[in-house]
Amino acid sequence: MAITYLKKATKSPESETGAARKVVTEMLAEIERGGETAVRDYASKLDRWSGDIVVSPREIERRTRDIPAAIRRDIDWATAQVRAFALAQRDSIR
Repeated sequence: MAITYLKKATKSPESETGAARKVVTEMLAEIERGGETAVRDYASKLDRWSGDIVVSPREIERRTRDIPAAIRRDIDWATAQVRAFALAQRDSIR
């Protein structure tokens, strides 16, 4: 019996990889040419952010001081999981 699709996605990971790669390549080239100005332009355009880019250790401490210990453990665990996955992925393409 043949498969009949009622609805099929027009985009797939395979079809979008080239487009994403092109966008990233162009962005990185622009940042290499324009430096911090280009980064600030992207922050404004993509995130509507025009504030400070570099956050001082004092400001990080102030903003993280009141995070409950259980949430901090959850964040640390999630960060470790993402990092381990990224390293394994990187190692798999070498």
